[in-house]
This record gives sequence, structure tokens and C-alpha cells, in this order.
Amino acid sequence: MSRGLLILGVFLQFASPMAWAIVNVENMRIGPVAQGFSSRFSLQGRGQSGNTDKLSLDLGGRMQWQQTSLYRFLVADFSYGESREVKDTSKAFIHGRWVKTYRTHRAWEAFLQGSRDEFARLRFRGVAGGGLRFSFPDPDKRELHLGLGGFYEHETIKDSGDLQNENDQTFRVNTYVVYKEQLNRQTALNFLQYYQPNVAAIDDFRLLSQAALVVKAAEKISIKLALDLTHDNKPPQGVRKTDLTYSTAIVVDF
Repeated sequence: MSRGLLILGVFLQFASPMAWAIVNVENMRIGPVAQGFSSRFSLQGRGQSGNTDKLSLDLGGRMQWQQTSLYRFLVADFSYGESREVKDTSKAFIHGRWVKTYRTHRAWEAFLQGSRDEFARLRFRGVAGGGLRFSFPDPDKRELHLGLGGFYEHETIKDSGDLQNENDQTFRVNTYVVYKEQLNRQTALNFLQYYQPNVAAIDDFRLLSQAALVVKAAEKISIKLALDLTHDNKPPQGVRKTDLTYSTAIVVDF
């Protein structure tokens, strides 16, 4: 079994209605993996009672296959939450990716994705696409990765009050930049930027920026501080354009 990651605790995470509009694939890449098949599953729950009544549940899993130059993985997640016995979170996500290395530090990628988010009026979003990934490792423990590709997206937005159902089919360019640096033996800095414009309307674009600091607290325990900014320049009616999410997590390698 290859290395797994289990998020155990201090999750100060505010729900973002655009959390899965752009998929942070870098968080799904867990570094070098062993040949063959491996998997990981996690269940996280959080509750409060008294002055604040709140319940949240997150169920996730991952399967991956590594065969020489071919790497495939499948990840899925389901989140549910209640506040004062009223449902306020209900979303699901699944993403499959195929990565074929064809030259040193060069790879082809192809992916399929499906998601829904009841409280962002998203009944279903389906995505299919692919592209190229270029990697530029540095001997000073720095990494730079560039991605260029595109995807087809189909969205069904459900009605809400006076807002009507919407269906949209879009082709988008998919670009990303990832920078990672090992500042010292205990601390690493990660930064990424996604930009996804609509091919037919350049002012219809989405952005995701993330900065994260990972501090090693023990041999197999790290603390991760992350700040995410998501922006959809043309979101569904009733959904805000920009969301800011910050989180603190304890990560255990095993």
C-alpha cells in the first residue's frame, strides 16, 4: 500500500458554493506512488450543540493505479451539513484522471468529472477534457508545473424561487501554474493558479488561487495552513462571484 493521507482535525473551513467549479488537481496528486493498485477512504464528522447546533459529515475515497509511465486515479467526495436541524450543505463530486508520461517531465492528461451542489443551484455539472503538463524540477527543492488544455462542460442549474432552470454547454480553456518550494526541512510553500476562460466569451472566466504553508510537526505529522480564492465572473443568478476559504488541517502520513 502506498502512502495515504488522512485529514484528522482542526478544519476551520467555510463552505464555498464554487468549491468544485474548479478542481484543484494538485491536492489530488500525492507524490511518488508504488507500482500497482492502492486506495484510501476517509470519514470526517463534526458537531456542535448548545448555543450553536450544527452537524457536518464528509465521506471521501481514492483509488489509484501506477504502471510505469501510466498513472490513473479516481477520487470521490460527499458532504452533508445541518445548522439548527436545517440542511445547509449537500454536495457530491467524482473525478477520474489518466496521466501518460511520454517524455521526461512531459505528460498527457485526460479526465472526466461529475458534481452537484444543492445550495449553489447546481443540479449537475459534467466535464470531459485533457491537455499537456510540463514539469520543471529544480535541484534546490523547487518545483514548477505548467498545464495547458481544454474541456467540455455541461451544467444544469435548478430553479430557486423566482430563478428558473438553466442549461449551459461550454468549451473552456484550462491553464494552471503550480509552484512548490521546500523552505527548510520542516516547512514547504505551495502556490497554484487556475484560469479557465470560455472559448466563446472571454469575459466568462473562472479563477482559483491557493497559497498553502505545510509545517512538519513530527516524522509523519504535518500542519497545513491554506488560503483559497475562487472567482466565477459569470456565476448562476443568486450566487456570488467570489469566495474566500481558509483552513487549518493536521495531516498524518502512513
